[in-house]
Amino acid sequence: MRDREEFLWAEKYRPKTISDCVLPDRLSKTFQEFVDNKEIPNLLLHGTAGVGKTTVARALCEQVGCTSILINGSEESGIEILRNKIKNFVFCPSFLLSDCISNLISIIQL
Repeated sequence: MRDREEFLWAEKYRPKTISDCVLPDRLSKTFQEFVDNKEIPNLLLHGTAGVGKTTVARALCEQVGCTSILINGSEESGIEILRNKIKNFVFCPSFLLSDCISNLISIIQL
């Protein structure tokens, strides 16, 4: 029960905009430019767990108004994910958010 309560709390208070995110000035300015221009270039956000990669990606998508899909590699993995979800999704302007992509890639390489 405690894990669920903590999860709900974290989601409730997750920053919704780039200006709400606690970021180094350089990154905050760069991400805010993406929002102001309504254009997100190809990005690869990398870092340890809990630093805010998914939060920043969600905030960018929300503020720019782009379509997004979240695939968690630790929960969804395998070649069928590529064949179905991702392949069909990328034919329109979109943003792919993938947590734990290394899990997805290692399964595909087998």
